[in-house]
Amino acid sequence: MPHPRAALAAVLIVLFTAACTPDDPPSASATPVAEPVATSSPTGPSPTSSSTAPVVVAPERPAALDDDGVEGAKAAAEYFALLDSYIMKTNDTAVYESMSHKACGTCEARLDQARTIAQNGDTFMGGEKTVRVVHAYLQDEPTGIWPLDVEVTTDDVWITDDQGTEVAAFDRVTYVSHYELALSNGSWVVVGISDLESD
Repeated sequence: MPHPRAALAAVLIVLFTAACTPDDPPSASATPVAEPVATSSPTGPSPTSSSTAPVVVAPERPAALDDDGVEGAKAAAEYFALLDSYIMKTNDTAVYESMSHKACGTCEARLDQARTIAQNGDTFMGGEKTVRVVHAYLQDEPTGIWPLDVEVTTDDVWITDDQGTEVAAFDRVTYVSHYELALSNGSWVVVGISDLESD
């Protein structure tokens, strides 16, 4: 059976254009060291990684999600795309799941990847997104689906294991995806996502 991290890297390759190596973290500047002085007082605890870990903030829910027309569909698509990096970093998938229609294979694949990262104890870093709807099509009246083309720019991504060793890295990429959204019980859901092009 393939190692789960190997499977994770294989899935990520489909979603980013090329692997990259992130810049080395800046080294701490040297500071003068005083002559040692004997003391019986214990030294304070060293800072832990948890105390310096960045706080991950969930994307803000747009007010336009309450619109039941094209503006609501556009807001839902942009919000959903922004949630992607958030779920990878936190495994907090509740909102993403609630907006994922059972027919959306891409949605389920992204949820699986977020769960795999969490199960492995890996850390997802980077991946900040800029999202905009570049084209909204007419609503398909029989199904109620709003088709949209959405441009997403994703910053450099790198993933490390629980020892801090890099297991995957990907360059900044811009791509256009075709989204299909509809209302279900008064709430927006993503019915499908397919890639159109990437730079």
